[in-house]
Amino acid sequence: MVLSYSGKPQALICDLGGTVIDHGSHGPVMPFIEVFKRHGVTVTAEETRAFMGVSKRQHFDEIGNLDSVGQRWRDVHGAPFDGSSAEADAMFEEFMDLQRAAVRASCEPIAGVPDVIAACRARGLKFGCTTGYPSELANICVAEMKTRGLEMDAIVSSSDVPKGRPEPYQCLQSMIALEVWPAAACINVDDSVFGVTGGVNAGMWSIGIAVTGNEFGMTVAEVQALAPDDFAERRVAAYKRLEAAGAHFVIDSIADILPCLETIEARLADGAGP
Repeated sequence: MVLSYSGKPQALICDLGGTVIDHGSHGPVMPFIEVFKRHGVTVTAEETRAFMGVSKRQHFDEIGNLDSVGQRWRDVHGAPFDGSSAEADAMFEEFMDLQRAAVRASCEPIAGVPDVIAACRARGLKFGCTTGYPSELANICVAEMKTRGLEMDAIVSSSDVPKGRPEPYQCLQSMIALEVWPAAACINVDDSVFGVTGGVNAGMWSIGIAVTGNEFGMTVAEVQALAPDDFAERRVAAYKRLEAAGAHFVIDSIADILPCLETIEARLADGAGP
């Protein structure tokens, strides 16, 4: 039997930290900084954020393999950082202990999210989430979000697929979990370069979030305290990075997404794809 497609958007598939919860995507940053500090090596927030969106184990390894961090590691330990070593495995378990505590404190919804979810459901879209967290941490997020009145139809963690972002597997697995198709009728929303590219690689519309997530890396108060010229300069740079990653649209916050949904719906009705 040949299945027919309605020509309408089917699902909104959103990253968690920096997109739906955790304004500024701070949840993973301090645990990474702290675990390297415990082993005598300084890691900056900027170095940590360079790999936001990938699976947390890959994220840990990528930080250690940075030229700058690798040199500091050699200065302290007298040998190159080795992500496959028993020491690295033990460090990652330390990170996970720190991350379990941090994730519970980083599940506050970003402004406008409940209204966006309601608007999507009113349009007949299913609402799913992806995350660079492994399933253990993703489940903590789901439980914490539920206490805040946020419920999703499915979540796909980095440990649910063979490889995390920028590979397309989390987006594709979300389609299966949500029982939606085709990919061109699904909309990926992410605040990281790797996450945006993952949606593009899956054949979905991909929307980048510039201000509330990793690109700014700031709390609400910190964003509001920026001088207008500083805010504008950071915003332009964030838009350019996400557009370069393949984003079909870039917006400040998920709260600004409804015009994008209308445009996508109209393009799909005309037979156009991402």
